[in-house]
Amino acid sequence: MIRTAEELKAQAKIKKITFYPVHECSMCGYMCGYVFANDWEAVGYDAGCDCTYGSQVEMRDWNSLAETYNMNQPERNPKIDQKFLDDLDKIWQFNL
Repeated sequence: MIRTAEELKAQAKIKKITFYPVHECSMCGYMCGYVFANDWEAVGYDAGCDCTYGSQVEMRDWNSLAETYNMNQPERNPKIDQKFLDDLDKIWQFNL
């Protein structure tokens, strides 16, 4: 299901989500993804490893996160793997 930036932010606060994994580095396997400040106002993207971009967290916003989340939904990507969707559900817990 497509979600707005506001819905994702609210859910992150409710469920106290601090990390949204996006993918593993293809070189070293480090899990890259979005990290949230304790107040869920600040959003960063952690590329993590030093293989490509260095280990600094790049500041982003909730709209950027929503774009990433939504591109991995069946409405935008009909061939998305069900296991991947199940893993997203475990993180975001919208259905609980």
